[in-house]
Amino acid sequence: MFTLPLWPADSGRNRTKRGEFATLAHYRPSGVRDQGASMLVLPGGGYGGLADHEGHDYALWLSQRGITAAVLDYRLGSAGHRHPAMLQDAARALRVLRARARDR
Repeated sequence: MFTLPLWPADSGRNRTKRGEFATLAHYRPSGVRDQGASMLVLPGGGYGGLADHEGHDYALWLSQRGITAAVLDYRLGSAGHRHPAMLQDAARALRVLRARARDR
């Protein structure tokens, strides 16, 4: 697993409720045949928090089955962000995944 910042540090869009940078954690298949597929995982929480049990465990499960998975730690309403910040983060995460698809 490796983690990438979602936005450049000077963009003003990079803080989550935890005070960390908005990130995209990548889980690549290891020890199994790579299926050539990727999935973006967005943990739930009603924009108030990120459910720990709905992100990294699913990504690990997918990677063990040959699917590259990425967990988005996105901006939250509880940290003062408003719509469409969460959708902007999801759209950017998809762009990052697509751009890195050939890096597999």
